[in-house]
Amino acid sequence: TMGAPKSWHKAVDACKKNNLKLAEPQDPRNLAEFLVKHNYEHMWWIGGKSDGQNFKWISGMVINQTQPEWHDDKFNTNADSCVSLISLASTSKSPLNDKNCDIAMDYI
Repeated sequence: TMGAPKSWHKAVDACKKNNLKLAEPQDPRNLAEFLVKHNYEHMWWIGGKSDGQNFKWISGMVINQTQPEWHDDKFNTNADSCVSLISLASTSKSPLNDKNCDIAMDYI
């Protein structure tokens, strides 16, 4: 589901209220390319957050930080970093990025 812009934590809460959870895409590139193809060029919160050392999905699985899906950016694994998906034609090959969890963004 796509909602109005919220912080990562508020997006998690909004999903829970509807018995949903933020997306944990197994193939972030495929999701980003799908969104671009359907004219949804944007940045989205998805279900990943830093625990201070690693990024993990809400389900608890560690997100591999060496995979090529990560945007060319320095990682900020402090506890207020959450994972966003960038669905822009120019970045669809490396759509994952870390952002401060308090930033209001749309979410999937």
